[in-house]
Amino acid sequence: MDTQQRTFRGDREIPRHIYDEVSGEHWTVREVDTTAVPGARAARCLIFDSGSIARRLWDFPRDWGALPPSTLLRLIR
Repeated sequence: MDTQQRTFRGDREIPRHIYDEVSGEHWTVREVDTTAVPGARAARCLIFDSGSIARRLWDFPRDWGALPPSTLLRLIR
């Protein structure tokens, strides 16, 4: 279940909240500017945060916010 589509407030992106029906975990997904992060592999990345697990994804589709939750979660598996 996807409770929030990718939206912006000014230049700040609102996180997308998704539910993983397989694991039962709730995830918050957000795109982050990493230009000031030492050793960053790209200018931006996606952060997947379940509260107990955080994953960073460097290579992701530009339209990630429009992907169905199951497709989005497959990117980190």
